[in-house]
Amino acid sequence: MSKIVVFIISLLVCNSVLSHEPPLAERTDLMHVLEAFSARTGVKFVTDPRVKAKVNTVGLKLDEIGQEQLNKILLMHSFVAYQNNGVVYVIPQVIEQSQGAQYGIPWQQ
Repeated sequence: MSKIVVFIISLLVCNSVLSHEPPLAERTDLMHVLEAFSARTGVKFVTDPRVKAKVNTVGLKLDEIGQEQLNKILLMHSFVAYQNNGVVYVIPQVIEQSQGAQYGIPWQQ
């Protein structure tokens, strides 16, 4: 009888632990990524209203994302960044060829 009780308690404990597993990927709003980068570096961003995405940040801390990583994240979501007069403009990649030059030069390191 006591073995059955111990077994049932063990099952309940295991089920409780397994149900509280963290998600495999943190889905972070792209705007939060830009805000964290801006707060850390002082870079000012202006974004096109179409700039919306959820970024899967597996093993990444927002306060450690560098400019190269941020550019790659933007490209993965079909966005590009241009700089002009100390401001970085984030626009959809689709309008880059037709209107990119009016935003300045590509944002590079």
